[in-house]
Amino acid sequence: SLLFSSRTCSRRAHSFVRCEILRQVPSGRKRIYPKERLMKLFLATSLVVLAIAGIESKILTHDILKTDEEIARCHGPKSKRTKRDCMAYVTSTIDTDDYPSLPDACTTVTWKAAHEALGDASTLGTTNSWGSCINATSDSDYMYVTTNNVPDFYHNPYCPLGIGQGYCVDGDESCAFDGYYCGVEDSVGTSEGFTPYGDVWVPSLGYYKIPLNPNPTRSDRPGDMYSAIDSGEKSMGPALGFSIQNGVSIQGPNDAGDYNIDEAGFILPCGGHVTPPVDAMKMNNMNSAPPLYHFHKAPDCLDAFVEQNKPVSHGGTQGQHGELIGYALDGFGIYTYQDIGGSA
Repeated sequence: SLLFSSRTCSRRAHSFVRCEILRQVPSGRKRIYPKERLMKLFLATSLVVLAIAGIESKILTHDILKTDEEIARCHGPKSKRTKRDCMAYVTSTIDTDDYPSLPDACTTVTWKAAHEALGDASTLGTTNSWGSCINATSDSDYMYVTTNNVPDFYHNPYCPLGIGQGYCVDGDESCAFDGYYCGVEDSVGTSEGFTPYGDVWVPSLGYYKIPLNPNPTRSDRPGDMYSAIDSGEKSMGPALGFSIQNGVSIQGPNDAGDYNIDEAGFILPCGGHVTPPVDAMKMNNMNSAPPLYHFHKAPDCLDAFVEQNKPVSHGGTQGQHGELIGYALDGFGIYTYQDIGGSA
């Protein structure tokens, strides 16, 4: 009755790579792990606890301003160097009791501990290697996903422009991160993700409610890529989907005020990076979240990409459709490069 079938998972029992999605769960939603205390989000959210019929229900609420202006700011900044804000797309109220839980270690794991444990999940107490955690269930209509937004592979401390450099490209326009310097303790040393070698990920719970039966023939398709569909939900504004291997969010092509991530000139190992440490920055109207890892481009270090890129002489196959690596908010799958018949 598990959403991700262990029968079709390969190599690592704790990994969701190449796991078949079971569309029907006869017994209804079933947690992989026993119900545990859900931890407080590291994001700027509030947890409201209500007692209903003697059962504790956890409600995640966000103060959302859904104006046309707020929505437009997520798709593209007004100028190259103004910050991007996608809070208008966050679901305003999420009942986290509807979602599967994660082990406590998933919200307390640190980059340093994962590094010292060489990524071993059994040592860390996480569901995936390198501190990564993801859990998923389903009913007849929706998939419910809980993640700590940590990659299941090693990720170096990250400075977008180099250690000791700022977070903005030089220019005449103002930048939201002007005056802050990566790896400099006097500048961003109070961040949870600070190291003298760059910023590192900090776990942060995320929730996705994704439709199981998407319909491309609907008159209102295609929809807004940042919007949850119908009764769907999301706790991360800029996310347009997630990876089934590690739960890391897949975000849009623009970042740090640029219209395109390539235009920003940032190096993206495996297509992703961590956000600037705004928890150490005193800014108006900015969430105080620590560095959060996410993808902007194809995460081609994931197992599905690596397997399909192998030459036949090394056990690779030809003529096959790309493998499933994630889901978009509208329920459609996201795949590796190959199309029908294996064409690239």
